[in-house]
Parts: sequence; C-alpha cells; structure tokens
Amino acid sequence: MRILVTVGVMLLSSSAYAQFALDMTTSQMSSANGYSTLSDLAVGERGLVRYPSFCSSNDRIFVRGTTRLERERSDYGQTWIATRQPGGLLAFEVEKGAKAGNEDLRTAILDRLIDASNIDCSKTPWGSPQLMEIGSINGKTKASEFAAP
Repeated sequence: MRILVTVGVMLLSSSAYAQFALDMTTSQMSSANGYSTLSDLAVGERGLVRYPSFCSSNDRIFVRGTTRLERERSDYGQTWIATRQPGGLLAFEVEKGAKAGNEDLRTAILDRLIDASNIDCSKTPWGSPQLMEIGSINGKTKASEFAAP
C-alpha cells in the first residue's frame, strides 16, 4: 500500500513539472533569438526575406508578419525585399541570386501567387493579427500584370 501511495505521489508531481509553458510572444522570442520579422519594419524600412508564406483573402495577398528577416541575399534562389509602406502595406521587390541560373523571375513570382491563391488566409493557423497585406510586387499591383511575358 505504501508503495502505491509513493508511486501515485511521484506520478502527480512529475506531471506537474512535465508541462511546458509558452510564456513569450512570437515577437519576444524572435528578439531573444537575435532576429527581426516583417512586422518589426517601420515605414520606409526594408528587409530581406527568402521564403515568404503567402495566403489570400478577398482577392488580396497577405504574408505572415512573423516571417524572419534575413541578413544576406540568397545566392541560389530568390530574395524578396520588403519595404513597409504607410498604412501597413508591404511592397516587395524580387531578385534572383547571382548563382540562380536560368530561373525566370516572372514565372517564379507567378508560382508563388498560384500557391497563395490556393491558401485561404482564414484557414491558416497564423491568424489575422499576424498577417500583413501586400501592396505590390516588383511595382505591379495585379497578378494579371505578370501573365504576359
């Protein structure tokens, strides 16, 4: 009987210590980890992004504000350069890396837009407070502007 009580106390005490608390916001964790995110950009500031996560809602494109900013451009893929606009919009300029080969930037951007059009923002786990609207990509404000070569 004494053994059962001891085992029961051990199980109860160990389960109380086994729970992990996520007691910091994403912004606090990013800051503690030494990097910034898209939502940290002030109006007019620019930041480099390699893999933006896009979604769509009401024919508009959004990106996660918690997307990590990179310190260097990509040599082999694309670098998305975000500039924070007044009103919270982001303008992206997309560049291909020096060693990216024959990648067609227009096609690569259209591929990302196709992906975004198939991801409904309301069904993502990111939530609307973390989403930032895209105002333009390479100076264009409509997907159809990328359709013609």
